[in-house]
Amino acid sequence: MTKKIVDLMTYKIEKTLKESGFTLMKDGERKVKLLMKVASDENQS
Repeated sequence: MTKKIVDLMTYKIEKTLKESGFTLMKDGERKVKLLMKVASDENQS
């Protein structure tokens, strides 16, 4: 049996950012998370 530790604050932050249009990419080998947001045409100046 393996147990998984869940960081609830991190989960809530990631969920809110995903709802705001951000994309979260994870690299399993390096344990790195990359957060990206693609700007729409309306937001570009």
